[in-house]
Amino acid sequence: VDQAPLEMRAHADFCGVMASAMIEVFPELKRVRGTYLDPIRGAQEHTWCVDPDKVIVDPTAAQFVPGGTYMAGTGDDRLLDIP
Repeated sequence: VDQAPLEMRAHADFCGVMASAMIEVFPELKRVRGTYLDPIRGAQEHTWCVDPDKVIVDPTAAQFVPGGTYMAGTGDDRLLDIP
């Protein structure tokens, strides 16, 4: 994440872009859309990955204060297999 250009890091869907990039390298991952409940900033829309054991793999986690909660969205958008 630190190596990405500043304008890309500021992009509203940078999390989604990075999660998709992770899936290209690690196809066993699934992309998840939902909310990160940041203990300082509150609810933040977010996209991350999970492995087959449902362990969170978040390539952009450094933007958040540790100790928050990941909450997957509901419905069909929750777990997305990206080709």
